Amino acid sequence: LNETLWNFRSASADYGRVFAVMFDVSVLRESDDWVTFIKNDWIGLVDAGLTSDGRYIKHEGRPVLGLWGLGFTHNVPSDPRVARELIEWFTSGAPPAYRATIFGGVPAYWRTLNGDSRAEPEWASVYRSFDIVSPWTVGRYVNSNGVDDWRSQRLEPDLAALQLAGIEYSPVIWPGFSWRNLTGDSPNAIPRDAGRFLWRQALSAKNAGAKMLYIAMFDEVDEGTAIYKTAETRAQAPDQGYWLTLDADGYALPSDWYLRVTHDIGSMFRNQGSAPMTLPVAPGPASSEPMFFDYTLPAPNPAFPNCPGGYFVATIDDGPAPGVSPGIFGLSLLLNPPGSLRLDGGLNFGGSLDGSQVAFSGFNVQNDANEPQLLTLTITGNPSSSQSATLPVIVTVIRQLPVGDSETLFRVSVTLSLNETFAHTLTIQPGYHVVTVAPAGAASSPGGAADGQVYVSLGSQFVDRPGGGFFGGVVVGGYHAAPPFGDSSGFAAFCLGTSHAATARLFSAPSYGITGARDLRLRLLDHLNRTVISVPSGH
Repeated sequence: LNETLWNFRSASADYGRVFAVMFDVSVLRESDDWVTFIKNDWIGLVDAGLTSDGRYIKHEGRPVLGLWGLGFTHNVPSDPRVARELIEWFTSGAPPAYRATIFGGVPAYWRTLNGDSRAEPEWASVYRSFDIVSPWTVGRYVNSNGVDDWRSQRLEPDLAALQLAGIEYSPVIWPGFSWRNLTGDSPNAIPRDAGRFLWRQALSAKNAGAKMLYIAMFDEVDEGTAIYKTAETRAQAPDQGYWLTLDADGYALPSDWYLRVTHDIGSMFRNQGSAPMTLPVAPGPASSEPMFFDYTLPAPNPAFPNCPGGYFVATIDDGPAPGVSPGIFGLSLLLNPPGSLRLDGGLNFGGSLDGSQVAFSGFNVQNDANEPQLLTLTITGNPSSSQSATLPVIVTVIRQLPVGDSETLFRVSVTLSLNETFAHTLTIQPGYHVVTVAPAGAASSPGGAADGQVYVSLGSQFVDRPGGGFFGGVVVGGYHAAPPFGDSSGFAAFCLGTSHAATARLFSAPSYGITGARDLRLRLLDHLNRTVISVPSGH
Protein backbone atom coordinates (compact mmCIF):
# COMPACT_ATOMS: atom_id res chain seq x y z
CA LEU A 1 0.00 0.00 0.00
CA ASN A 2 2.77 2.46 0.86
CA GLU A 3 4.39 1.70 -2.51
CA THR A 4 1.14 2.72 -4.21
CA LEU A 5 1.04 5.91 -2.16
CA TRP A 6 4.55 6.87 -3.21
CA ASN A 7 3.60 6.14 -6.82
CA PHE A 8 0.80 8.65 -6.37
CA ARG A 9 3.31 11.18 -5.12
CA SER A 10 5.59 10.62 -8.10
CA ALA A 11 2.77 10.74 -10.63
CA SER A 12 1.39 13.93 -9.08
CA ALA A 13 4.74 15.59 -9.62
CA ASP A 14 4.97 14.31 -13.19
CA TYR A 15 1.46 15.38 -14.23
CA GLY A 16 0.85 18.47 -12.13
CA ARG A 17 -1.68 16.91 -9.75
CA VAL A 18 -2.10 17.10 -5.99
CA PHE A 19 -2.95 14.42 -3.46
CA ALA A 20 -3.65 13.78 0.22
CA VAL A 21 -4.04 10.80 2.56
CA MET A 22 -7.34 9.64 4.01
CA PHE A 23 -7.82 6.96 6.67
CA ASP A 24 -11.10 4.98 6.39
CA VAL A 25 -12.19 3.57 9.75
CA SER A 26 -15.18 1.66 8.34
CA VAL A 27 -13.11 -1.52 7.94
CA LEU A 28 -11.70 -1.42 11.50
CA ARG A 29 -12.92 -3.17 14.67
CA GLU A 30 -13.16 -2.03 18.25
CA SER A 31 -10.76 -4.82 19.24
CA ASP A 32 -8.06 -3.43 16.98
CA ASP A 33 -5.62 -0.89 18.37
CA TRP A 34 -6.67 1.24 15.43
CA VAL A 35 -6.02 4.63 17.01
CA THR A 36 -2.37 3.80 17.62
CA PHE A 37 -2.08 2.36 14.13
CA ILE A 38 -3.39 5.55 12.50
CA LYS A 39 -1.12 7.79 14.57
CA ASN A 40 1.98 5.70 13.93
CA ASP A 41 1.27 5.36 10.23
CA TRP A 42 0.89 9.12 9.88
CA ILE A 43 4.09 9.77 11.82
CA GLY A 44 5.95 7.35 9.54
CA LEU A 45 4.63 9.00 6.41
CA VAL A 46 5.56 12.47 7.60
CA ASP A 47 9.01 11.33 8.68
CA ALA A 48 9.52 9.76 5.25
CA GLY A 49 8.87 13.12 3.63
CA LEU A 50 5.49 12.41 2.04
CA THR A 51 3.88 15.71 3.07
CA SER A 52 6.94 17.86 2.38
CA ASP A 53 6.46 17.38 -1.32
CA GLY A 54 4.99 20.39 -3.10
CA ARG A 55 2.18 18.26 -4.55
CA TYR A 56 0.73 17.28 -1.18
CA ILE A 57 -2.42 19.31 -0.41
CA LYS A 58 -1.95 21.95 2.26
CA HIS A 59 -4.58 24.07 3.98
CA GLU A 60 -3.56 27.13 5.96
CA GLY A 61 -0.01 25.84 6.04
CA ARG A 62 -0.81 22.34 7.30
CA PRO A 63 -1.05 19.09 5.35
CA VAL A 64 -4.62 17.89 4.88
CA LEU A 65 -5.48 14.50 6.37
CA GLY A 66 -8.83 12.78 5.90
CA LEU A 67 -10.53 10.72 8.60
CA TRP A 68 -13.52 8.99 7.07
CA GLY A 69 -16.25 7.12 8.87
CA LEU A 70 -16.25 8.48 12.42
CA GLY A 71 -19.78 8.72 13.80
CA PHE A 72 -21.54 6.26 11.50
CA THR A 73 -23.82 3.87 13.37
CA HIS A 74 -21.85 0.78 12.30
CA ASN A 75 -18.30 2.15 12.53
CA VAL A 76 -15.68 2.46 15.24
CA PRO A 77 -15.57 3.95 17.73
CA SER A 78 -18.78 3.60 19.69
CA ASP A 79 -17.34 5.94 22.32
CA PRO A 80 -17.37 9.55 21.06
CA ARG A 81 -14.53 10.46 23.43
CA VAL A 82 -12.14 8.20 21.48
CA ALA A 83 -13.02 9.96 18.25
CA ARG A 84 -12.70 13.42 19.80
CA GLU A 85 -9.29 12.64 21.30
CA LEU A 86 -7.99 11.31 17.95
CA ILE A 87 -9.08 14.44 16.07
CA GLU A 88 -7.62 16.75 18.71
CA TRP A 89 -4.34 14.84 18.67
CA PHE A 90 -3.96 15.71 14.99
CA THR A 91 -5.10 19.30 15.31
CA SER A 92 -3.34 20.33 18.55
CA GLY A 93 -1.97 17.45 20.65
CA ALA A 94 0.64 15.93 18.38
CA PRO A 95 4.15 17.37 18.08
CA PRO A 96 3.92 20.30 15.65
CA ALA A 97 5.55 18.40 12.78
CA TYR A 98 2.64 15.91 12.74
CA ARG A 99 -0.29 18.28 13.11
CA ALA A 100 -2.71 18.46 10.21
CA THR A 101 -5.90 20.02 8.92
CA ILE A 102 -8.46 17.28 9.47
CA PHE A 103 -11.03 16.62 6.79
CA GLY A 104 -13.91 14.66 8.30
CA GLY A 105 -15.98 12.30 6.22
CA VAL A 106 -19.08 12.17 8.41
CA PRO A 107 -22.63 10.76 8.25
CA ALA A 108 -25.16 12.63 6.11
CA TYR A 109 -27.29 13.31 9.21
CA TRP A 110 -24.43 14.47 11.43
CA ARG A 111 -26.10 17.74 12.43
CA THR A 112 -29.37 16.17 13.64
CA LEU A 113 -27.81 13.00 15.12
CA ASN A 114 -30.21 10.61 13.46
CA GLY A 115 -30.37 8.42 10.35
CA ASP A 116 -26.86 7.14 9.59
CA SER A 117 -25.31 9.00 12.55
CA ARG A 118 -24.84 7.82 16.09
CA ALA A 119 -27.39 9.53 18.31
CA GLU A 120 -25.46 10.25 21.54
CA PRO A 121 -25.33 14.03 22.16
CA GLU A 122 -21.55 13.94 22.58
CA TRP A 123 -21.15 13.29 18.86
CA ALA A 124 -22.24 16.84 18.11
CA SER A 125 -18.97 18.16 19.55
CA VAL A 126 -16.99 15.45 17.76
CA TYR A 127 -18.25 16.58 14.38
CA ARG A 128 -17.53 20.19 15.25
CA SER A 129 -13.93 19.38 16.13
CA PHE A 130 -13.08 18.73 12.47
CA ASP A 131 -11.51 21.54 10.46
CA ILE A 132 -13.58 20.54 7.40
CA VAL A 133 -16.85 18.60 7.51
CA SER A 134 -17.86 16.48 4.50
CA PRO A 135 -21.18 14.61 4.90
CA TRP A 136 -21.50 11.39 2.92
CA THR A 137 -24.51 11.71 0.60
CA VAL A 138 -24.15 8.79 -1.82
CA GLY A 139 -27.57 7.19 -2.18
CA ARG A 140 -29.37 9.79 -0.06
CA TYR A 141 -31.34 11.09 -3.07
CA VAL A 142 -32.09 9.57 -6.45
CA ASN A 143 -32.88 12.34 -8.93
CA SER A 144 -32.70 16.09 -9.52
CA ASN A 145 -35.77 16.78 -7.40
CA GLY A 146 -34.09 14.96 -4.56
CA VAL A 147 -30.97 17.08 -5.07
CA ASP A 148 -33.07 20.23 -4.68
CA ASP A 149 -34.80 18.91 -1.57
CA TRP A 150 -31.45 17.91 -0.04
CA ARG A 151 -30.15 21.41 -0.56
CA SER A 152 -33.03 23.04 1.34
CA GLN A 153 -33.37 20.40 4.05
CA ARG A 154 -29.75 19.45 4.72
CA LEU A 155 -27.08 21.29 2.75
CA GLU A 156 -28.06 24.88 3.52
CA PRO A 157 -28.75 24.24 7.25
CA ASP A 158 -25.46 22.29 7.48
CA LEU A 159 -23.56 25.15 5.92
CA ALA A 160 -25.18 27.73 8.20
CA ALA A 161 -24.37 25.71 11.32
CA LEU A 162 -20.74 25.26 10.32
CA GLN A 163 -20.27 28.90 9.40
CA LEU A 164 -21.37 29.84 12.93
CA ALA A 165 -18.79 27.40 14.29
CA GLY A 166 -16.01 28.63 11.97
CA ILE A 167 -15.72 25.23 10.29
CA GLU A 168 -15.39 24.69 6.55
CA TYR A 169 -17.78 22.56 4.55
CA SER A 170 -17.18 20.18 1.64
CA PRO A 171 -20.36 18.60 0.25
CA VAL A 172 -20.11 15.19 -1.40
CA ILE A 173 -21.45 14.80 -4.94
CA TRP A 174 -21.49 11.62 -7.03
CA PRO A 175 -22.37 10.67 -10.63
CA GLY A 176 -24.81 7.79 -10.04
CA PHE A 177 -25.06 4.54 -8.12
CA SER A 178 -25.35 0.77 -8.53
CA TRP A 179 -24.83 -2.05 -6.04
CA ARG A 180 -25.81 -4.75 -8.49
CA ASN A 181 -22.71 -6.90 -8.17
CA LEU A 182 -22.10 -6.17 -4.50
CA THR A 183 -25.58 -6.81 -3.10
CA GLY A 184 -27.77 -7.98 -5.98
CA ASP A 185 -29.63 -4.67 -6.04
CA SER A 186 -31.38 -3.48 -9.21
CA PRO A 187 -28.99 -2.54 -12.05
CA ASN A 188 -28.31 1.14 -12.61
CA ALA A 189 -30.23 1.91 -9.43
CA ILE A 190 -29.60 5.68 -9.58
CA PRO A 191 -28.99 6.67 -13.23
CA ARG A 192 -26.28 9.16 -14.16
CA ASP A 193 -28.34 10.82 -16.89
CA ALA A 194 -25.17 11.50 -18.91
CA GLY A 195 -23.69 13.74 -16.18
CA ARG A 196 -26.74 15.93 -15.62
CA PHE A 197 -27.30 14.41 -12.19
CA LEU A 198 -23.72 15.18 -11.15
CA TRP A 199 -23.89 18.69 -12.59
CA ARG A 200 -27.14 19.41 -10.73
CA GLN A 201 -25.49 18.45 -7.43
CA ALA A 202 -22.45 20.66 -8.11
CA LEU A 203 -24.65 23.59 -9.07
CA SER A 204 -26.79 23.09 -5.97
CA ALA A 205 -23.75 23.09 -3.69
CA LYS A 206 -22.23 26.18 -5.31
CA ASN A 207 -25.48 28.15 -5.20
CA ALA A 208 -25.91 27.22 -1.54
CA GLY A 209 -22.54 28.82 -0.80
CA ALA A 210 -20.14 25.86 -0.65
CA LYS A 211 -16.53 26.68 -1.58
CA MET A 212 -15.22 23.17 -2.10
CA LEU A 213 -16.47 19.71 -3.11
CA TYR A 214 -15.62 16.07 -2.57
CA ILE A 215 -16.47 14.00 -5.66
CA ALA A 216 -17.18 10.37 -4.91
CA MET A 217 -15.36 8.53 -6.29
CA PHE A 218 -12.49 8.35 -8.74
CA ASP A 219 -12.38 4.56 -9.01
CA GLU A 220 -15.09 2.97 -6.84
CA VAL A 221 -16.51 0.46 -9.29
CA ASP A 222 -18.39 -1.69 -6.76
CA GLU A 223 -20.86 1.14 -6.06
CA GLY A 224 -21.00 2.41 -9.63
CA THR A 225 -19.67 5.86 -8.69
CA ALA A 226 -16.36 5.82 -10.58
CA ILE A 227 -15.55 8.89 -12.68
CA TYR A 228 -12.40 7.54 -14.31
CA LYS A 229 -12.38 6.11 -17.84
CA THR A 230 -14.90 3.29 -18.22
CA ALA A 231 -16.36 1.21 -21.04
CA GLU A 232 -18.50 3.27 -23.39
CA THR A 233 -20.88 0.50 -24.46
CA ARG A 234 -22.12 -2.85 -23.23
CA ALA A 235 -20.43 -4.40 -26.28
CA GLN A 236 -17.04 -3.32 -24.87
CA ALA A 237 -17.62 -5.15 -21.57
CA PRO A 238 -17.24 -8.89 -20.86
CA ASP A 239 -20.24 -11.10 -21.61
CA GLN A 240 -20.15 -12.54 -18.11
CA GLY A 241 -21.85 -10.62 -15.32
CA TYR A 242 -23.46 -7.21 -15.17
CA TRP A 243 -21.44 -4.16 -16.18
CA LEU A 244 -22.70 -0.60 -15.81
CA THR A 245 -21.37 0.98 -19.01
CA LEU A 246 -21.72 4.59 -20.11
CA ASP A 247 -24.55 3.83 -22.53
CA ALA A 248 -26.82 2.53 -19.76
CA ASP A 249 -29.05 5.59 -20.02
CA GLY A 250 -29.18 5.58 -23.81
CA TYR A 251 -26.39 8.08 -24.55
CA ALA A 252 -23.23 7.73 -26.63
CA LEU A 253 -20.44 9.09 -24.42
CA PRO A 254 -16.63 8.91 -24.59
CA SER A 255 -14.83 6.86 -21.96
CA ASP A 256 -13.48 9.98 -20.23
CA TRP A 257 -16.83 11.78 -20.15
CA TYR A 258 -17.00 12.10 -16.36
CA LEU A 259 -13.44 13.39 -16.20
CA ARG A 260 -14.51 16.07 -18.68
CA VAL A 261 -17.59 16.92 -16.60
CA THR A 262 -15.62 17.13 -13.36
CA HIS A 263 -13.07 19.37 -15.10
CA ASP A 264 -15.84 21.88 -15.71
CA ILE A 265 -17.18 21.43 -12.19
CA GLY A 266 -13.73 22.41 -10.94
CA SER A 267 -13.84 25.47 -13.16
CA MET A 268 -17.29 26.28 -11.79
CA PHE A 269 -15.97 26.39 -8.23
CA ARG A 270 -12.82 28.31 -9.06
CA ASN A 271 -14.61 31.01 -11.03
CA GLN A 272 -16.59 33.88 -9.61
CA GLY A 273 -20.09 34.65 -10.79
CA SER A 274 -23.02 32.48 -11.75
CA ALA A 275 -22.52 28.94 -13.02
CA PRO A 276 -24.22 27.42 -16.09
CA MET A 277 -27.62 26.05 -15.11
CA THR A 278 -27.26 23.07 -17.42
CA LEU A 279 -24.45 20.68 -18.26
CA PRO A 280 -22.18 22.24 -20.92
CA VAL A 281 -22.49 20.67 -24.35
CA ALA A 282 -18.70 20.40 -24.68
CA PRO A 283 -17.20 19.94 -21.20
CA GLY A 284 -13.54 19.39 -20.48
CA PRO A 285 -10.23 20.88 -21.63
CA ALA A 286 -9.22 21.19 -25.26
CA SER A 287 -8.94 17.75 -26.80
CA SER A 288 -7.74 16.10 -30.01
CA GLU A 289 -11.19 14.49 -30.03
CA PRO A 290 -13.55 17.46 -29.66
CA MET A 291 -17.25 16.77 -29.22
CA PHE A 292 -20.54 18.31 -28.25
CA PHE A 293 -23.33 16.59 -26.34
CA ASP A 294 -27.10 16.89 -26.65
CA TYR A 295 -26.82 20.24 -28.38
CA THR A 296 -30.17 21.69 -29.43
CA LEU A 297 -29.93 22.44 -33.14
CA PRO A 298 -31.40 25.87 -33.86
CA ALA A 299 -34.39 26.30 -36.15
CA PRO A 300 -33.41 27.79 -39.52
CA ASN A 301 -33.56 31.56 -39.60
CA PRO A 302 -34.75 32.58 -42.08
CA ALA A 303 -36.99 29.57 -42.62
CA PHE A 304 -35.71 26.87 -44.97
CA PRO A 305 -38.80 25.06 -46.35
CA ASN A 306 -36.87 22.13 -47.81
CA CYS A 307 -35.46 21.34 -44.37
CA PRO A 308 -37.92 22.58 -41.70
CA GLY A 309 -35.71 21.25 -38.89
CA GLY A 310 -32.60 22.81 -40.40
CA TYR A 311 -29.82 22.08 -42.85
CA PHE A 312 -26.43 21.62 -41.21
CA VAL A 313 -22.86 20.91 -42.24
CA ALA A 314 -20.44 19.36 -39.75
CA THR A 315 -16.85 20.18 -40.73
CA ILE A 316 -13.50 18.87 -39.57
CA ASP A 317 -10.89 21.63 -39.58
CA ASP A 318 -7.41 22.11 -38.21
CA GLY A 319 -7.34 23.10 -34.53
CA PRO A 320 -5.79 26.09 -32.78
CA ALA A 321 -2.25 24.73 -32.37
CA PRO A 322 0.37 25.83 -34.92
CA GLY A 323 1.01 23.54 -37.85
CA VAL A 324 -0.91 20.51 -39.04
CA SER A 325 -0.70 17.00 -37.56
CA PRO A 326 -1.88 14.74 -40.40
CA GLY A 327 -3.67 11.46 -39.87
CA ILE A 328 -6.99 9.66 -40.02
CA PHE A 329 -10.17 10.86 -38.37
CA GLY A 330 -13.75 9.76 -37.84
CA LEU A 331 -16.88 11.66 -36.92
CA SER A 332 -19.97 10.24 -35.23
CA LEU A 333 -23.08 12.44 -35.32
CA LEU A 334 -26.18 11.10 -33.59
CA LEU A 335 -29.64 12.63 -33.42
CA ASN A 336 -31.21 12.69 -29.97
CA PRO A 337 -34.93 12.32 -29.28
CA PRO A 338 -37.51 13.72 -29.47
CA GLY A 339 -38.02 14.06 -33.22
CA SER A 340 -38.10 11.69 -36.16
CA LEU A 341 -34.41 10.74 -35.74
CA ARG A 342 -34.23 10.77 -39.51
CA LEU A 343 -31.91 12.48 -41.97
CA ASP A 344 -34.46 13.54 -44.55
CA GLY A 345 -33.27 13.88 -48.11
CA GLY A 346 -30.08 11.92 -47.68
CA LEU A 347 -26.54 12.87 -46.80
CA ASN A 348 -23.59 14.64 -48.37
CA PHE A 349 -20.08 13.87 -47.17
CA GLY A 350 -16.49 14.04 -48.30
CA GLY A 351 -13.17 15.77 -47.94
CA SER A 352 -9.61 14.52 -48.13
CA LEU A 353 -8.65 10.91 -48.71
CA ASP A 354 -5.32 9.13 -48.76
CA GLY A 355 -3.82 5.77 -49.55
CA SER A 356 -3.74 5.19 -45.80
CA GLN A 357 -7.37 6.13 -45.20
CA VAL A 358 -10.46 5.98 -47.38
CA ALA A 359 -13.24 8.53 -47.22
CA PHE A 360 -16.28 6.74 -45.79
CA SER A 361 -19.77 7.12 -44.42
CA GLY A 362 -21.80 4.71 -42.31
CA PHE A 363 -25.58 5.01 -42.06
CA ASN A 364 -28.61 3.05 -40.93
CA VAL A 365 -31.65 2.31 -43.07
CA GLN A 366 -34.69 1.58 -40.94
CA ASN A 367 -38.46 1.80 -41.42
CA ASP A 368 -41.58 0.44 -39.76
CA ALA A 369 -42.45 -1.99 -42.54
CA ASN A 370 -38.87 -3.22 -42.98
CA GLU A 371 -38.99 -2.22 -46.66
CA PRO A 372 -36.00 -2.04 -48.98
CA GLN A 373 -34.92 1.37 -50.22
CA LEU A 374 -33.13 2.80 -53.22
CA LEU A 375 -29.68 4.21 -52.52
CA THR A 376 -28.39 6.75 -55.04
CA LEU A 377 -24.70 7.69 -55.09
CA THR A 378 -23.32 10.69 -56.94
CA ILE A 379 -19.59 11.37 -56.62
CA THR A 380 -17.09 13.91 -57.93
CA GLY A 381 -13.46 14.40 -56.99
CA ASN A 382 -10.00 15.51 -57.94
CA PRO A 383 -6.37 14.86 -57.00
CA SER A 384 -4.51 17.16 -54.63
CA SER A 385 -2.37 18.38 -57.47
CA SER A 386 -5.10 20.02 -59.53
CA GLN A 387 -8.84 20.68 -59.51
CA SER A 388 -8.92 20.11 -63.25
CA ALA A 389 -7.24 16.68 -63.18
CA THR A 390 -8.80 13.26 -62.63
CA LEU A 391 -8.64 10.93 -59.61
CA PRO A 392 -8.89 7.12 -60.00
CA VAL A 393 -10.81 5.61 -57.08
CA ILE A 394 -12.56 2.45 -55.95
CA VAL A 395 -16.14 2.89 -54.71
CA THR A 396 -17.59 0.22 -52.44
CA VAL A 397 -20.96 -0.25 -50.71
CA ILE A 398 -21.01 -2.72 -47.82
CA ARG A 399 -23.87 -3.99 -45.65
CA GLN A 400 -23.04 -5.18 -42.15
CA LEU A 401 -24.72 -8.44 -41.17
CA PRO A 402 -26.16 -9.17 -37.69
CA VAL A 403 -23.56 -11.84 -36.91
CA GLY A 404 -20.71 -9.32 -37.25
CA ASP A 405 -19.85 -10.23 -40.81
CA SER A 406 -20.46 -8.04 -43.86
CA GLU A 407 -21.34 -8.38 -47.53
CA THR A 408 -20.20 -6.26 -50.45
CA LEU A 409 -23.21 -4.96 -52.38
CA PHE A 410 -21.36 -2.90 -54.97
CA ARG A 411 -17.77 -2.28 -55.99
CA VAL A 412 -16.45 -0.37 -58.98
CA SER A 413 -13.29 1.33 -60.19
CA VAL A 414 -13.98 4.75 -61.62
CA THR A 415 -12.07 7.88 -62.55
CA LEU A 416 -13.47 10.99 -60.87
CA SER A 417 -13.32 14.61 -61.87
CA LEU A 418 -15.14 17.79 -60.93
CA ASN A 419 -16.58 18.10 -64.45
CA GLU A 420 -18.25 14.68 -64.69
CA THR A 421 -20.39 13.10 -61.97
CA PHE A 422 -20.32 9.38 -61.30
CA ALA A 423 -23.81 8.17 -60.43
CA HIS A 424 -25.25 4.78 -59.46
CA THR A 425 -28.46 3.51 -57.87
CA LEU A 426 -28.94 0.19 -56.07
CA THR A 427 -31.55 -1.42 -53.87
CA ILE A 428 -30.55 -1.98 -50.26
CA GLN A 429 -32.27 -3.80 -47.41
CA PRO A 430 -32.77 -2.27 -43.94
CA GLY A 431 -29.62 -2.36 -41.86
CA TYR A 432 -26.29 -0.61 -41.38
CA HIS A 433 -24.35 0.23 -44.54
CA VAL A 434 -20.94 1.75 -45.30
CA VAL A 435 -19.90 3.59 -48.44
CA THR A 436 -16.15 3.96 -49.04
CA VAL A 437 -14.17 5.87 -51.64
CA ALA A 438 -10.49 4.83 -51.83
CA PRO A 439 -7.75 6.13 -54.11
CA ALA A 440 -6.69 3.46 -56.57
CA GLY A 441 -3.17 2.15 -56.17
CA ALA A 442 -1.03 0.90 -53.33
CA ALA A 443 -1.74 1.81 -49.74
CA SER A 444 0.48 4.40 -48.12
CA SER A 445 1.45 5.39 -44.61
CA PRO A 446 -0.30 8.33 -42.98
CA GLY A 447 1.65 11.47 -42.31
CA GLY A 448 1.98 13.23 -45.61
CA ALA A 449 -0.23 15.22 -47.93
CA ALA A 450 -3.62 13.89 -48.99
CA ASP A 451 -3.95 12.10 -52.35
CA GLY A 452 -7.13 13.92 -53.27
CA GLN A 453 -10.58 14.99 -52.22
CA VAL A 454 -14.07 13.73 -53.00
CA TYR A 455 -17.64 14.95 -52.72
CA VAL A 456 -20.29 12.28 -52.21
CA SER A 457 -24.07 12.66 -52.23
CA LEU A 458 -26.16 9.80 -50.84
CA GLY A 459 -29.90 9.82 -51.46
CA SER A 460 -32.48 7.33 -50.25
CA GLN A 461 -36.16 6.68 -50.91
CA PHE A 462 -38.56 3.76 -50.96
CA VAL A 463 -38.40 1.60 -54.07
CA ASP A 464 -41.82 2.67 -55.38
CA ARG A 465 -42.37 6.07 -53.79
CA PRO A 466 -40.70 9.00 -52.02
CA GLY A 467 -39.79 8.75 -48.35
CA GLY A 468 -37.31 6.72 -46.41
CA GLY A 469 -34.05 8.32 -45.38
CA PHE A 470 -31.25 7.48 -43.00
CA PHE A 471 -32.10 6.81 -39.37
CA GLY A 472 -30.42 7.86 -36.13
CA GLY A 473 -27.42 9.77 -37.44
CA VAL A 474 -24.30 9.13 -39.42
CA VAL A 475 -20.62 8.20 -39.16
CA VAL A 476 -18.10 9.67 -41.59
CA GLY A 477 -14.33 9.65 -41.82
CA GLY A 478 -11.31 10.45 -43.90
CA TYR A 479 -7.83 11.90 -43.79
CA HIS A 480 -6.79 15.15 -42.12
CA ALA A 481 -4.00 17.14 -43.74
CA ALA A 482 -3.51 20.64 -45.05
CA PRO A 483 -6.45 20.86 -47.49
CA PRO A 484 -5.21 21.39 -51.05
CA PHE A 485 -8.36 23.40 -51.79
CA GLY A 486 -10.67 24.94 -49.21
CA ASP A 487 -10.17 24.85 -45.44
CA SER A 488 -11.79 21.60 -44.25
CA SER A 489 -10.46 18.05 -44.21
CA GLY A 490 -13.92 16.54 -44.10
CA PHE A 491 -17.60 17.31 -43.86
CA ALA A 492 -21.05 15.79 -43.44
CA ALA A 493 -24.14 17.73 -44.54
CA PHE A 494 -27.68 16.71 -43.64
CA CYS A 495 -31.28 17.90 -43.73
CA LEU A 496 -33.80 17.54 -40.90
CA GLY A 497 -37.56 17.49 -41.24
CA THR A 498 -38.09 17.93 -37.49
CA SER A 499 -36.22 19.71 -34.73
CA HIS A 500 -33.57 17.74 -32.85
CA ALA A 501 -30.69 17.87 -30.47
CA ALA A 502 -27.51 16.16 -31.59
CA THR A 503 -24.37 14.61 -30.13
CA ALA A 504 -21.19 14.69 -32.23
CA ARG A 505 -17.72 13.34 -31.52
CA LEU A 506 -14.47 13.30 -33.45
CA PHE A 507 -12.14 10.30 -33.31
CA SER A 508 -8.42 10.82 -33.90
CA ALA A 509 -5.07 9.97 -32.30
CA PRO A 510 -6.42 9.11 -28.81
CA SER A 511 -8.59 6.40 -30.44
CA TYR A 512 -6.51 5.47 -33.50
CA GLY A 513 -3.00 5.76 -32.08
CA ILE A 514 -0.07 7.02 -34.13
CA THR A 515 -2.04 6.89 -37.39
CA GLY A 516 -4.62 9.33 -36.05
CA ALA A 517 -4.71 13.07 -36.64
CA ARG A 518 -4.21 15.57 -33.82
CA ASP A 519 -5.38 19.08 -33.04
CA LEU A 520 -8.76 19.06 -34.75
CA ARG A 521 -11.69 21.45 -34.61
CA LEU A 522 -15.31 20.37 -34.99
CA ARG A 523 -17.71 22.97 -36.38
CA LEU A 524 -21.38 22.91 -37.23
CA LEU A 525 -22.62 25.36 -39.87
CA ASP A 526 -26.19 26.25 -40.85
CA HIS A 527 -27.68 26.62 -44.34
CA LEU A 528 -26.27 30.15 -44.61
CA ASN A 529 -22.76 28.91 -43.69
CA ARG A 530 -22.94 30.53 -40.26
CA THR A 531 -21.14 28.80 -37.41
CA VAL A 532 -23.67 27.28 -35.02
CA ILE A 533 -21.14 25.72 -32.64
CA SER A 534 -17.36 25.31 -32.73
CA VAL A 535 -15.31 23.01 -30.48
CA PRO A 536 -12.86 24.34 -29.56
CA SER A 537 -14.30 27.79 -30.05
CA GLY A 538 -12.94 30.26 -32.59
CA HIS A 539 -11.81 29.82 -36.18
